[in-house]
Amino acid sequence: SLIHDVTAKLTTSLNAREILEGIAKEIHKRIPFDAAIISIVKGDRFKPFAIINQNRVEPYSGVRSLPLDGSAHQASLMNRRMVMVLDTEQCGFPDCAYLRQQGFRSFVVAPAMGTRDVLGAVTLCSREPDGFDPEDCEVLAQVAAMVTTTLSNTRLHSRSRRSAALLRRRVHEQTEKIADCRQYLSCLFQNAGDAIITARQDGSVTSCNPSAAELLERSQEDAMGKPVWEVLRLAGPESLDTLVQQVTQSEHVIRDLRCRVEMETGKARDLSVTISPIRTHAGHMVGIS
Repeated sequence: SLIHDVTAKLTTSLNAREILEGIAKEIHKRIPFDAAIISIVKGDRFKPFAIINQNRVEPYSGVRSLPLDGSAHQASLMNRRMVMVLDTEQCGFPDCAYLRQQGFRSFVVAPAMGTRDVLGAVTLCSREPDGFDPEDCEVLAQVAAMVTTTLSNTRLHSRSRRSAALLRRRVHEQTEKIADCRQYLSCLFQNAGDAIITARQDGSVTSCNPSAAELLERSQEDAMGKPVWEVLRLAGPESLDTLVQQVTQSEHVIRDLRCRVEMETGKARDLSVTISPIRTHAGHMVGIS
């Protein structure tokens, strides 16, 4: 059967043109026709979008759309059955007049029905009157079913592409927002008047802002990776590694601890130190500042 011969193409290709050309080759073996026009329904009009001529699918370059009202296509789509016109010169349908102008004397229309709505129509055209017979309609019914599958897949593929494009745009927008937030937070950190040092839960320094480097009289690069209690050396009885351990275990903030801090040059300064946990949005602790 026609379905058997074309099934391989339908199941191995997502290219609508390749599928339709494969269908056309099989139709030509069974029905002599001069052109097959694939139309889609848009509201109260039908729009021819592709023409199969000599087994090649080309974009339809004729009229952009035709009114459905009073046409053979409307009769086919509304009744969900095929309509055969044996001679366009003896037909009063408006689409008969148009196809006659294109040089066609007879045609048969088959609706391409989706699961819920009418997707379009397949119109086989002949330049001879009485170009089709009832047996041809059986073949065309199979053709319409396959074209429906192609149109449905094309519509789904188009929607998928639009959804993918929308997703890419949203990802791009969110990426830009994240980059802006990072830049803003970096500016806050780098330009803060307070000295800020961040460290992992094990105490190794992950960042040190310029104010901290200036206050402690050491470079930012020199502080990176070292234990925070070596970078910020307390000169009193308090041990910073013990304080850091308290914060990591309790996840509570130690505020405004008055202490004496030894500088890298050997000098000492009286400072107020706050040690606080760094948490993720979900509340998980990932470090200290």
